[in-house]
Amino acid sequence: MSPYKILKRNDQRNDPPTPIWKTLGWAECMGNTFQNIANWTGACYQEQFGAFSKTNTFSYYAGFETWLNGHGFSPKNKSANKISDLHAKYMNELFRMNGVPLEIIVTRPGSKKMLIEALSEERPCGVGTQITPDGHIITALEYDEKTDLFKTSDSYGNAKTMYKNHDGFGVDYDWDFMNVRALYILNKKEWK
Repeated sequence: MSPYKILKRNDQRNDPPTPIWKTLGWAECMGNTFQNIANWTGACYQEQFGAFSKTNTFSYYAGFETWLNGHGFSPKNKSANKISDLHAKYMNELFRMNGVPLEIIVTRPGSKKMLIEALSEERPCGVGTQITPDGHIITALEYDEKTDLFKTSDSYGNAKTMYKNHDGFGVDYDWDFMNVRALYILNKKEWK
């Protein structure tokens, strides 16, 4: 099922601080992206993962931060790459525990061809970008071959307006504009 048809606007600006680490809304783009992946997976795999179809950012972070604390990770050593990789690892553990036949593969830097192939399977893809000086992660939803643009969910708004427009759902970005640093691709996986 097309991620663009399933997912909804996911604005990180109004999110409350996360439950354990107290991360503020402006810094929650990773959680918003992985929450999008959880919402899509819940909608597509109702029997195994249906409860996640309506998860919000706060409840996603409650589970993620509890999981991190249980694995001895603290917010003091939180580089962006390490945290986003941990989001992928957490999601993969949830998929495995619930019998969802997917896994998130992290590729750096990834390629346009890889992203187009992933989206052709109608699965959302996390995209680590350099849209902002500190880096930013968004969700790619669809690719339009005619325009050569990626329809995205940018939880901070529309980067093409310097984030003056806070609605980032369905924003079209091209590959070069995104300045991609990493892809978080959902692949089929049979867990043992």
